[in-house]
Amino acid sequence: MLAACDAADGVNDGLLTDPRRCHFDPSTLLCATNTSDNCLTAPQVEAVKKMYTPVKTKAHPDLPTFEPGSELGWTVLAGGPEPPA
Repeated sequence: MLAACDAADGVNDGLLTDPRRCHFDPSTLLCATNTSDNCLTAPQVEAVKKMYTPVKTKAHPDLPTFEPGSELGWTVLAGGPEPPA
């Protein structure tokens, strides 16, 4: 995601100034053949897409979504270990 969106603000500095300007497609990380730590399986790609998709319900039509750049915090949401401080 960072490689795809870092330069959207005109500066390639490893930071996202405005994550809403990032239009990253998680499908680009799909494993071609064997799974590894450097790519995602098809179910993982779909899970990432869902994380980026806003939730719309009748009771809460404007719930916030997770923006590109928030990925390091997803482990805590999934019940995994907290990221280092």
